[in-house]
Parts: sequence; structure tokens; C-alpha cells
Amino acid sequence: MTFDPSRRVFVKGASLAAVGIGMQVSPLMARAAEAATGNGTLVKIFLRGGADGLSICVPYGDSNYTTLRGVVALPNPGATGGVIDLTGYFGLHPNLSALKPLWDAGRLGIVPAVGNYNLTRSHFDAQDFMEAGAPGDKSVATGWLHRAMV
Repeated sequence: MTFDPSRRVFVKGASLAAVGIGMQVSPLMARAAEAATGNGTLVKIFLRGGADGLSICVPYGDSNYTTLRGVVALPNPGATGGVIDLTGYFGLHPNLSALKPLWDAGRLGIVPAVGNYNLTRSHFDAQDFMEAGAPGDKSVATGWLHRAMV
């Protein structure tokens, strides 16, 4: 298998894996494990579009989860089609089971419900602000990761 290290290919593959369609997660996990053999590896995935964060990292332990999510709520761990328990409160979508060993090994962290206080009604502006790490400032020409690394 030839690996194309471009950002576009990686993000596309990671996004498809995260929603459980289009590709198997195992090739992506093999690539992540290979990359993580050094120190200080950071892989940040910003899911654009229709990825539902409450279906990826499910707060099944919240007493309001099932009531508020209604028919789209995922079953608790142990039930048919249930989420994969992470903390007793949060769980992974069952199609993301390949990520569980990384979680168990302390090599995967999930930061749910992240946003910024600079509210905008534009989805595109919100994405730009998140990528730049500069909420509300469209004049920033570099991303947050670039500035952190130099």
C-alpha cells in the first residue's frame, strides 16, 4: 500500500474513519501507531461537515442524554449496538472500536465540547477561527499549530 502523506488525504481518511464509513479504521490506526514511535507526536483532527460529536464521543452517563437525543441516542455499553465505554460517563461510537486500544494505552485523548466564546452564525468563519486559533481575528495568516512549532 502506498501512503500519501498529504494533509487532504489524511483528513479525508480520518474523517471517514471517525464516522465509520468508506474505509476500515485499521490502516489509519497502523499509520498513527507508526507515527507515534517518536516523542511529541500530535495528531489533531478537525471534523468538518456532518460529523456529530455527540455520536462520536457519547456522554451516555449524562442523565439527560437519552431524553434530549431521542431516537438518535446510542444505546449504553453492553446493549446491542451500544457505545464502547471509556470512562463510565463517555463512550465511543461502536464503529470506532479500533480506537479503544489507543485509549487504553494512554495514546489517545478526546476533548469533547470544545469551541470558542466568539460566537458567529457563520459555519465557515467558525472553522477559520478554529484552524487559526484566533477567534474573531481574520487577519491571522498562520494556523495555531504553525505558530506553536516555530
